[in-house]
Amino acid sequence: MKSIYIKPICNNNPSSAPLMNGRTFFLCWRCTGGVLGGFISILFCFILDITLDFRYLLTILLIVPGTIDYFIGRLDILKPNNWRRFFTGILLGVPVGIIALLILQQIP
Repeated sequence: MKSIYIKPICNNNPSSAPLMNGRTFFLCWRCTGGVLGGFISILFCFILDITLDFRYLLTILLIVPGTIDYFIGRLDILKPNNWRRFFTGILLGVPVGIIALLILQQIP
């Protein structure tokens, strides 16, 4: 039986997406890590009740590694690999989750 390969919806590059049961996952490694990082950050913010000032600092600090990794790949300085994409995706997902929580806190 021939496997059906689809392209991820985020970057259309099947080689940068995880394979599940012989099929390409609908998100790339970086976006999959981002979703996981967002859920982790929301969970930790609820459990630990992190202060607002620390959230802003954490958001700024965790965006930097993903941005550097993106430009390293774009400038062909270092060949990208899927584990680095996944790890930087997790780091980028944490600020997304924190920003989502900050927006939700502003809604009455």
